[in-house]
Amino acid sequence: MVRWPAFRCGRFVLLSVPAVALLGALAWFILVNRPLAAVDPQELFTRALAQTKGAKSYAYRLRTQLITPRGARCLSDLHGVRVLPDRVSVRGKIFNAPVAIVQVGGVTYIKDSFSERWLTLEGERLGEAGVFTTELDPLVLLDFTTPPTVSTAKRVRGKKETFYLVEFAPAVKNRFLNAQFRDFHYRVTIAPERCYIVSVAVGAQSKNAPTRLAVTLDLGDFNKPFRIEPPVQQQ
Repeated sequence: MVRWPAFRCGRFVLLSVPAVALLGALAWFILVNRPLAAVDPQELFTRALAQTKGAKSYAYRLRTQLITPRGARCLSDLHGVRVLPDRVSVRGKIFNAPVAIVQVGGVTYIKDSFSERWLTLEGERLGEAGVFTTELDPLVLLDFTTPPTVSTAKRVRGKKETFYLVEFAPAVKNRFLNAQFRDFHYRVTIAPERCYIVSVAVGAQSKNAPTRLAVTLDLGDFNKPFRIEPPVQQQ
């Protein structure tokens, strides 16, 4: 009978799996924490801002809070889809009340939560009044009177990719925000491989009260073929 040589490799396998995991974690640590010499944060933000604003469509979640000495107060929590130039569908809550809005061209449809019917507003009445401006067009948060200067930047490790987090204190263009708040601070997360802005966190101080504004905008599904049509009126 021929005796084949026996190799005991179980211990080697058991030891190599943690070793590979450790090397992977070390590689991620080095990638995330190495200096940003290879990427110019200012240039990256400028390119990502232009590409994000140039998207033909996108999905978003917008959350707005007021931080008071007594705690946080939720102003809005909305999920929406926007198709440029003039179609948007958004649902969620504003002041804890359910809301559904569809805008197609110059017509805005607002669902009455009591009767389940859709109210129709013609023309630019909402935009002129400053009502739901950010809710229907959240990228107005990224309108500035002058190009912002990035003050800090760092890599942030995500589940599937590495992001760049840049911060700056801009001159905000939105006249409704400027009328009530000051000292704006932005934290913008960029997906460098796709060159899109994927989240925006805005903080600002109230001009008239010890209250801070906190806005979080998450963006995704850029250039997807969303279809937004006027709602069907229930009989």
